Amino acid sequence: MNFSPVILGRIVGLFGVRGWVKVYSYTEPRDAVLEHGKWWLGAEGSWQAVDVAEGKRHGKGIIARIEGVDDRDTAAAWVGRE
Repeated sequence: MNFSPVILGRIVGLFGVRGWVKVYSYTEPRDAVLEHGKWWLGAEGSWQAVDVAEGKRHGKGIIARIEGVDDRDTAAAWVGRE
C-alpha cells in the first residue's frame, strides 16, 4: 500500500502477561489515540493494519491490547512500532 501515514503514537513496552502494550500517544488528550479502532502499525516502511481490542488510560500513559494478541511474547513483536 502506498500512503503517507500520520503518526499518532508509538508502542514503547509491554504491560503484564496477557498481551497488553504500553503506548506513547502523541495525541491530545493522550487517550484520543484509542478512538481509532484500527491502527496501522509500522516500522521501516512496512505497515500492517490491526484492530485494537481494548485500551485505557493508565497513569500518565495508555495501555492497549491488539486483537488476537493474548500473551506477552506475541505482544513483544509490536514494541517499537509507530
